[in-house]
Amino acid sequence: MSKPRTGMILLLFLLSLIILPLAAVSPAAAEGIWSEGNNGAAATGRWPDLNEVEGKAWIVIDSQTGEVLIAANADQAVFPASTTKIMTAVLVLEADRLDQIVAASPTAVDLPYGSSKIGLIAGEEMRIRDLLAGLMLGSGNDAANVLAEALAGSVEAFAKLMNAKGAELGMTGSHFCNPSGLHDPEHVVTARDMAILAAYAMKNQQFRDLVSTLTYALPATNMHPYPGWSLLNNTNRFLQFGPTLFSTARLDHYEGIKTGSTDAAGNNLVAAAVTRSGRELISVLCGVPLKSKIGNPFIYTRTLLEAAAARVEPSTTPPAETTATTSITATTAETTALPSPTATESSGPGTETAESTATVTEGSGGPGGGSGIWLFTLNPWLAAFLVMSAALLTVSLIFGAYVGKIRRERRLTAQIRRIRRR
Repeated sequence: MSKPRTGMILLLFLLSLIILPLAAVSPAAAEGIWSEGNNGAAATGRWPDLNEVEGKAWIVIDSQTGEVLIAANADQAVFPASTTKIMTAVLVLEADRLDQIVAASPTAVDLPYGSSKIGLIAGEEMRIRDLLAGLMLGSGNDAANVLAEALAGSVEAFAKLMNAKGAELGMTGSHFCNPSGLHDPEHVVTARDMAILAAYAMKNQQFRDLVSTLTYALPATNMHPYPGWSLLNNTNRFLQFGPTLFSTARLDHYEGIKTGSTDAAGNNLVAAAVTRSGRELISVLCGVPLKSKIGNPFIYTRTLLEAAAARVEPSTTPPAETTATTSITATTAETTALPSPTATESSGPGTETAESTATVTEGSGGPGGGSGIWLFTLNPWLAAFLVMSAALLTVSLIFGAYVGKIRRERRLTAQIRRIRRR
């Protein structure tokens, strides 16, 4: 058998091993390669116990009764970071001026390097409702300042309104200095106070709708002529991963509320979740170390909410996902002291930093998960490499056959010439 024919047979054999299994993988199966890790079904490992929660202070209350279900250091002064914006949003919503157009001053958009912002420019005009989206979804400190100036004339005057509202709600351990949560040694709250504030805020349907919004595209303005110039994604990962990755036997779904982090505050998270029986819980976790190598606020808050839910209802087999919510009334509650969790101190002033996301370890690969050979389903990069290898082999064989043909023709021509010379 000639060499070209042997090469072609080898090529066809390789192509049958590569192309046929790839062609057998349906689009749905290929999509499952990536969606499997996203829905948490392949996650391994365990969730932290209550005594493993990293944080300086935390509390979970029943938002309807105000009962404290679990708590640790709930009255300790901590830095709130951008969870401050819950109070800012409450005051803005209660002012009821959502469609008013306001302009950003040079002072409002003059922020420290690295500060969280949505990109407002001095002189930019925008509706208050759009600024609220920038405040709570994009966690923009520039949006917070513009809103404060629009309602009170200055950041300092707005801080007075914040403290007055806090006193009205019974937030006895808190003091606000600005509408955004930028670090200030005197800008402090307690976990208990933030739970009271969050429960009160969730009574407002507009607030509830705002903090449960996943994405928001800012409309065109006089400074940004193109719609969608800023695409906002809610920093609360519970809204994206909650129904799957963070689901529990007792929690039905999550409803917000706000993240926050600075170098001094660490990672903070105020969250709301509804149990399978329809009870809404408010969780406040403060001071998770920014450089924690173990967990993040979402992982720990899941543990807090599940532990609190265990105190109000028995474990049941999770039913189908629902979106029902329950009305709530914010009240103050008595302390239920629990041992203080281990915490790593985070020191030094700073501006809001990017929020961390949950990290899970995916299960090991193996057969299954769609038609075709499982190696190609689980490792598309290897499949691409093999296809490229087959393509290169094909080109090499074709080129080799072409070169061989030319050489044979030259030899034949040379032989004819020699015969003619004779």
